Amino acid sequence: MRLRIWSTEMPFAKACEPMKVLAGLEVPAKAIERAAESIGAEIAAREAREIDRAKQLVLPIVSKQNIPKMYVLMDGVQVPVVAAETEGRTGRIEGQRARTRECKLGCVFTQTTVDKEGWPIRDPDSTTYVGAIETADEFGFRIYTEAWRRGWEWATTKIVIGDGADHGRRSMGLLVRG
Repeated sequence: MRLRIWSTEMPFAKACEPMKVLAGLEVPAKAIERAAESIGAEIAAREAREIDRAKQLVLPIVSKQNIPKMYVLMDGVQVPVVAAETEGRTGRIEGQRARTRECKLGCVFTQTTVDKEGWPIRDPDSTTYVGAIETADEFGFRIYTEAWRRGWEWATTKIVIGDGADHGRRSMGLLVRG
């Protein structure tokens, strides 16, 4: 269990030292990397199953909740990747190879109160996040599935915020129809 926690909080090589100091174990960085990759694969498989169910409209039953306002925010950011991740992709600058991929990020949270000036206050511990390097359509299902899991159908007011980029428009379309 500790191996899992350390491998998610620091680079693999740096995770070796706490294992040695705290547990007296000599764990190579490659073992920690393999554990992190295995955990990541388990998470990805679980998320893929949930998204596949959402595509078939076999969504989890969420008990009725009183959610005055639910927010869904999404955006994308270019992240540098190794050359193998950009094979067959055109660069953003004509004539150059691609050096980045777009990582799409989203969060879902609720709001029930405002401050003394009337500004909304996010409910404590209500934010969940999703993110992936995938197509706009795939991300749309990912954020839709998360909003549904959080009780989207029970929200009195539904607020979707994005910057107007393609992934956001497609995702918003799913949320508005859903």
